[in-house]
Amino acid sequence: MITEGVIGENGIFSHDWKARIYHPLSQKVYVNRGGVLPRKAPQVQATDVELGQYIPQTTGK
Repeated sequence: MITEGVIGENGIFSHDWKARIYHPLSQKVYVNRGGVLPRKAPQVQATDVELGQYIPQTTGK
């Protein structure tokens, strides 16, 4: 629920990613950097982390 409220279709950052996808100047920059239109909306796979859980890292960061 939190993820959807932040970056979902009507989330608090939806104006940001919609501008990146639909604004003509943003599309031009995307194409100039090698992207192919239409630019897709973000796809997020969020996982809830509960108290006591940790995510092992192999990068040393």
